[in-house]
Amino acid sequence: MKIVVIGSRDSVLGFSLAGIHERYLVTTREEAEEAFTRCLQDCAIGIILIEQTMADHLATRIRDTGKKRNMYPIIIPIPGSGDV
Repeated sequence: MKIVVIGSRDSVLGFSLAGIHERYLVTTREEAEEAFTRCLQDCAIGIILIEQTMADHLATRIRDTGKKRNMYPIIIPIPGSGDV
């Protein structure tokens, strides 16, 4: 099972240092949507860590994904560098 992170440079760098090697550096809503779609297509991904601001933009898709799939992937919003 793979763990991926979707987020800004700071989030991606931090999780890279923690050992997560699959990461998507995104700066726009469109890039976040594209990265999220790619992650959903990879059945080896079990956990998606997504920066909160990106998760807010994708809230409907995240909610729909949870309804369509039983357990995986687990989608976890994480605070970004600008979130306090």
